[in-house]
Amino acid sequence: MKESVLRPGARAALLAFLFDQATKALAITAAPLLSEGIDVLPGFSLVLVRNTGISFGMFGAVPWWLLALGGTGISAGLG
Repeated sequence: MKESVLRPGARAALLAFLFDQATKALAITAAPLLSEGIDVLPGFSLVLVRNTGISFGMFGAVPWWLLALGGTGISAGLG
């Protein structure tokens, strides 16, 4: 039986997802060290910074269900 074209893509997506989650967990575990920065190469350091800007903080006080309801309403209006 011939292998589906999507299988290699699905495997790659799963591996990328697992790698992403593992590196995030590692960064959170090493947060105190990374907040000060680790010099890797001259001019290149690893530093942990939390993004609290507009994309993540704009609707921080709004319940998730209200955002979901608003998004559904906008999608229905556009459709």
